[in-house]
Amino acid sequence: MTTDENKRTRLSDPEVIRALAHPARTAVLDYLDGADEATATECAKVVGLSPSAMSYHLRTLAKVGLVEEAEGRGDGRERLWRRKIKDLSVGVEYDAPASVKLTGRAMVEAFQAAADIKLRRYLDVAADEPREWYEALLFGQTSVYLTPEELREFQRKVAEALEPFSGRKERGEIPEGARKVAIQTRMFPEV
Repeated sequence: MTTDENKRTRLSDPEVIRALAHPARTAVLDYLDGADEATATECAKVVGLSPSAMSYHLRTLAKVGLVEEAEGRGDGRERLWRRKIKDLSVGVEYDAPASVKLTGRAMVEAFQAAADIKLRRYLDVAADEPREWYEALLFGQTSVYLTPEELREFQRKVAEALEPFSGRKERGEIPEGARKVAIQTRMFPEV
């Protein structure tokens, strides 16, 4: 794992990639981003697994440094988990073995499947949303011609534009009327 100039953690370690290639693990990471902390039972309900299966997945995520135990509630008998790393990017090193690249692909596909589920959930209720939220939905595609250097510069500018909004929850600065918004970005050469 490395952290880039935009404070985003790049995951490229094969063990971390294998841990994230499971859809339940990507889903629980997303859930913990919004829930702050939760028990294995609470996480299990989100992904449709038993609490014991979810405990296994949480321990796997903890082993690779993506989640950690949080302080317990009340009498301390509950084991709480929280997300350790907030902003992630995924990628496999160019010279990685083919087996690692296949695992990396599975991880990217798991993240994309989770992102697609979020969009479908919103589309299921979009017609019932208040007008301002309904009209704020953006889904589009633009193709442009860029060099690799220009693409990296564009990525840096996107991260820079998001910076004032990142970490609002942790800082206690969520404005009245704000909602958690999924910003999904895909940048790849067309083939």
